[in-house]
Amino acid sequence: LYTLSQGFNNIIGIELLGYEKSPISTAMIAILIGMLFGNIFQMRDNFVKGLNFTQKYILKLKDSFIEETDENKKMLDIYVKYIEGNATEYEIEEANYQLKQVLKSLGLGILVILPFSPISIPYILKKAKELEIELIPDWYKALRKDEDRIE
Repeated sequence: LYTLSQGFNNIIGIELLGYEKSPISTAMIAILIGMLFGNIFQMRDNFVKGLNFTQKYILKLKDSFIEETDENKKMLDIYVKYIEGNATEYEIEEANYQLKQVLKSLGLGILVILPFSPISIPYILKKAKELEIELIPDWYKALRKDEDRIE
């Protein structure tokens, strides 16, 4: 689909409009072609289930950013500053760290819906620890302290 979109992008932007480089986004063309194909062809049930799963995951990500925690707000502010060219290297590192925390939180939620999750979650966490991959978000680690436990 991407290759097809890139071809259409070159035809429209370079050949038809006469630009040296197409001003049209390839991703936008891919979305439009996908919409066209989605309306012409009927998708298999498994494909639709996969799309629904992906949509739910993306909506969870959106919801986690909408929650106006100070850390998330600061992270998004830094990314806006970065786009404007005003963010320092330290700020970018700080924002990336917070993004990793958000993604870790979402990742744990996704693990719960896996088949055999009572077996797979401990196994994945054990393997991650062996490989020195940090899967547990810092906010959850803080809850492990007795004085911070939620009752």
